[in-house]
Formats: sequence, C-alpha cells, structure tokens
Amino acid sequence: MGRQRKEKRLMKKLLRAGQAELREKARELGMLKRKKQSMLAEQAAKGKMVADFMHSSTLKQSRAQKFDGKAMKNTILSTMEGGWRQNEGFASDNGGKEA
Repeated sequence: MGRQRKEKRLMKKLLRAGQAELREKARELGMLKRKKQSMLAEQAAKGKMVADFMHSSTLKQSRAQKFDGKAMKNTILSTMEGGWRQNEGFASDNGGKEA
C-alpha cells in the first residue's frame, strides 16, 4: 500500500507539471498568434502603400504617354506668333523692338 501511495503522489505531481507546461504552451501560442496578426496587418499596410504608389505611377505614365510634343510645340509657336502680332515684335535685351 505504501508503494501505491507513492506512485499516486508521483502521478499527481507529474499531472500538475504537465498541466503547467500545457498552460505555458497555451500562453506561448496566444502570443505567437498576436504577433502573426500584427505582422499580417503591417504587411497589408505596406501592400496598400505599394498598390497606391503603383496606381499613381500608372496614372503619371498614362498622362506622359498622352503628352504630345508636337502639339505642345505648335501651341508655343502660335502663342509666340500671337505675341508678335500684338506687340509688333518682341522686345530685345536693350529695350528696343526686334523687327
């Protein structure tokens, strides 16, 4: 009988140790889950920032592709010609007018 009591005490001690270890593992699992959620949220924020940048970059590229250099040159020339007619010539560096 004494031996059975010793075995019973030993089993209870091992059970308590196992339960403590189980609680520790559960705490560790909770901490790891929170860390994973935090990392995923951070990655999502970075992903959104990259997506926003790429979208704005794409818009800039499409605007640049729509830019027509020849049309711009014609606009500048027509503006200059309009200024020429209005002022009867552009002023030169010395304040006089060029013919």
